[in-house]
Amino acid sequence: CGNPWIFRQLKDVLEFGKEPSLPSSVVRLEMCLHHFERSVAVFGADRAAHMMKKQIAAYIKGIPDASEIRQRIFKQRSSQDIQNVLAEHISLLSQNFDK
Repeated sequence: CGNPWIFRQLKDVLEFGKEPSLPSSVVRLEMCLHHFERSVAVFGADRAAHMMKKQIAAYIKGIPDASEIRQRIFKQRSSQDIQNVLAEHISLLSQNFDK
């Protein structure tokens, strides 16, 4: 949950001795949004909105303004509103060249 890059990171450590690193904030938020959209498709909008909040918190941990994003996400009731918050922050971070 929240780290779909774990296997690539393990491979880098085991095969190359490289220190694992997380993808950029933009890539993490894009994956989070994709995960959320897939959850809406599978579970429906209402259930996904409820289920995914903890997952979203894991995705955004450590990115710029994570606390603000988390607070905004947890206040939202609809899946569309959650998607809008994520998309807004992707746009903001993209403008700051965090890719």
